[in-house]
Amino acid sequence: TLMLLLSGWYRECSLIPHTTDIDFAIRIEEYTRECTYQQICTSLPRVNALQYVQPTDSYELTIRVKEDTSVNIDIFFLYTNTNESYVGGLDWLTRKKYKWSYPIITSLCTGDLLFFIFHVPYNVEEVLTKEYNEWQRDSPSSDFVWYKSHRNVREDGVFSG
Repeated sequence: TLMLLLSGWYRECSLIPHTTDIDFAIRIEEYTRECTYQQICTSLPRVNALQYVQPTDSYELTIRVKEDTSVNIDIFFLYTNTNESYVGGLDWLTRKKYKWSYPIITSLCTGDLLFFIFHVPYNVEEVLTKEYNEWQRDSPSSDFVWYKSHRNVREDGVFSG
């Protein structure tokens, strides 16, 4: 189940015009070996895909359209434990791992974005508030730093692989 990550969809009813990526999430329980960067590059020859960390720990795929390297599609894998749902990320230069924590996401509903149907968390406002606090206001992309601009992000160790 591909989930659309939310701020553009919920606040803008569109893509955020000044952003350079689109974020999605897939529950880690739905991970299959076919969902790897090699499979994506083989089936979609006009893209490059990068794989970060491992499926057991903060897995992420980034897909770049070859003709326009300013466009990225980030696919995060959503993990859930007894206290939270979360996604992870990696600063590949420093090898630092990061973790974005959310309220537990248990129920999904559907949302329409530009005539495409996606799954979104039922508790969308709770999720957005945890991540952005004042998610109703847009902020310039130039002010955004991916590993520190969110309220719900924290360092989560160093990747040793």
